[in-house]
Amino acid sequence: MSGKKSKSGSGDYTVGRGKPPVASRFKPGQSGNPGGRKKGSRNYKTILAAVMESEIAVTENGRKLKVSRFEALVLCAFKDAQHDAKVRSDLFDRYERCDDGASEIQEELPEEDRAIIDRGRERAGPKKASNAPGGDEGALDDD
Repeated sequence: MSGKKSKSGSGDYTVGRGKPPVASRFKPGQSGNPGGRKKGSRNYKTILAAVMESEIAVTENGRKLKVSRFEALVLCAFKDAQHDAKVRSDLFDRYERCDDGASEIQEELPEEDRAIIDRGRERAGPKKASNAPGGDEGALDDD
């Protein structure tokens, strides 16, 4: 690659890819986008989160409550679900996706699978709990 010689002070500087002319480089402290994003500007996600977390007064069963806008929307959806099967189905789907699995019904394993799991547990030995921070609680002890 033959580069052009710079016409500025130093005669040995080659202008080329990744080597702009000295005169057109950014000066120290100068931004490449001076009119760029302003400090403190928020994007859609942060604005939506702030609005959903803000409180609103609602009346439920004759009592005024202060709840987040998100909670008010969920309460409203539950009211609508009493009369609309589609809304009810949507709420159940959303609840299942958000559920941490605590209320999940355990399926019964076939006897063969249970025997395989039991043999694996016997080979692994007793469970050893770790009290160290970040340790794997309930991890199997490998001997």
